[in-house]
Amino acid sequence: MSKQQTWFLSMTFIAFVLIWVFVIIQFTNSGFESAEQPADEEVETQEVVEVVIEEHQDQNQMIKEKADEEKKEETSKELVVDGNKLIDLTKYDFSDISTPDGIPIDGILSKVGLDK
Repeated sequence: MSKQQTWFLSMTFIAFVLIWVFVIIQFTNSGFESAEQPADEEVETQEVVEVVIEEHQDQNQMIKEKADEEKKEETSKELVVDGNKLIDLTKYDFSDISTPDGIPIDGILSKVGLDK
C-alpha cells in the first residue's frame, strides 16, 4: 500500500467516525429536549388532541347517520307494508308505468294489488 492510499483510507475512516459521532449526539440531544416540554406546550398538545378526537367522533357520527338514512331509504324502496305482510318492490317491473316525473302512486298500488 502506498503512502497516498494509506492517507486516503485513514481520512475516510476518520470522516466516517466523526459523522457517526455527530449523528449519535444529535439523536441523544433531541430525545432529551422532547422530554422536557414546557407545561404550556403540553396543554396545547392536549387541546389539539381533544379537538382532533371531537372532529373524528363528529365525522363518525355523520357517517353512521348517513348509513342509517341510506338503510332506511333502501328499506323504504324495497318494502311496502300490507297489513302485517311486507311486499318486496324489487320483484315488480315499473318501467311500463314510469313517467319523466317518476312512477305514479296509483300505478304502483295497482301493480302490487293494493288499489282500492
